[in-house]
Amino acid sequence: MSYFYIKKITVTGKHVEASSIDFENGLNIICGPSDTGKSYIAECLDYMFGSSSIRFDSTSGFDCFYLIISTTDGDITLERKLNSKKINVSSLNRLIESGEYSIGTGDDSIGYLWLKLINIYEPYKVISNSNYKKQKLTWRTFLHMFLIKESRVFQEKSIILPTQNTAQTAALSALLFLMTGKDY
Repeated sequence: MSYFYIKKITVTGKHVEASSIDFENGLNIICGPSDTGKSYIAECLDYMFGSSSIRFDSTSGFDCFYLIISTTDGDITLERKLNSKKINVSSLNRLIESGEYSIGTGDDSIGYLWLKLINIYEPYKVISNSNYKKQKLTWRTFLHMFLIKESRVFQEKSIILPTQNTAQTAALSALLFLMTGKDY
């Protein structure tokens, strides 16, 4: 699989009007005045990438999240309920299985699906500390590099590095793997 992009994200609930945003192929920049939902869009994306939490609660009325991914081999739809640790996937792409995915780090995780979308089909290890200890490469190892949250936009440190110091070696090792394809 050589190509995909996020086509649409929708949030629904029983007694609220559905809220959605369409994305275009290529770079999408979300901008606008304060308090218009920009941060919530990023949070919804992160939630569909497998985050364990989101700032929504049941009082908002929204309780179901949908994400449509467009690929060269067919669309993939993800559905996740509020506070659920499972994501239902409906795939028209022959390389991505439909079914229920977890938010963990196993082979049945949503992170594994996202890795497949960038042509990583085998488990890889990356260096995680100065003693060359290795850890499994996961989607969340490098997610912070391209899903930049509002709180990180105006900071002096590089956005390439995660905020947690103990994760920096793994993030740089993952970036090196993504650039070279070499499993260290």
